[in-house]
Formats: sequence, C-alpha cells, structure tokens
Amino acid sequence: MSFGGGVFGGGGLQQQTPQMGGGGGGFGAPSPSGGQQQQQQTAPQTNPNNDMLVQSSPQDGITSLKWSPTGNFLVATGWDNKVLCYDVQPNGQALPKAAMEAHEAPVMASVWSPDGSAVFSGGGGKQAKKGGF
Repeated sequence: MSFGGGVFGGGGLQQQTPQMGGGGGGFGAPSPSGGQQQQQQTAPQTNPNNDMLVQSSPQDGITSLKWSPTGNFLVATGWDNKVLCYDVQPNGQALPKAAMEAHEAPVMASVWSPDGSAVFSGGGGKQAKKGGF
C-alpha cells in the first residue's frame, strides 16, 4: 500500500513486508550476532540546559504540576499517592517544603486555592483532599 503526494510528501509511504526465513536480518532470520545476546550500552546522561534536579521528587509518574498564585511554590502529584510542595528558589532550585500522604490511590489532579493558602487534590480513590501548605 502506498500514499502518494499530499501531506506525506512526494515519495509517499511504502508498507514494508517482513521477510520470512532467509538472510538479511528480516523477521525470522538469525540475529547478526549468531544468537549471542548483545550488551546494551547506555548513552551518557547530559544536561545541556543546566536544569535543576528536584530533591525528593515523586517516586512514580508525575500526574500534575501547579504553581501557587501567590508565591514561588510548586505542587507535584503522582502515582505514588502523594502531594508534594516545593519552595522554588530564585536560582531554580526546588526545596521540599511539605508533603501530604492522605490519598489511598494515585493523585491525578491538583489546584491551589485563589489565595494560595491550600491545595485541593483528587484521584483514583474517589476522594478530594485539602492540604494546607
């Protein structure tokens, strides 16, 4: 099947059919290393923007990040059932300020109160919680 012209460009996209058996490294062919497992090499980690790493960050995936309307406070929620608050310094460093571990399931959303005195959070536990930070 091919898609010619249009958004995909002049050459079009071609559907590839896997090769069975035979050489060339196709589907079903022996691996080029003769069946030996190759060691995976990891690329060195770089930080070209000189980003700051957050101390005590969520232990699992992050589900929301919200800035306080009144200060340099950032709240992060995640799959680890926690609401974490950071005090973000002028140099970009995020220092842990407070943590709320009242949820029984992943926290999927958060919002600051308009005056910045509290954070409301909710998630998979079918509950909304209020935390004063």
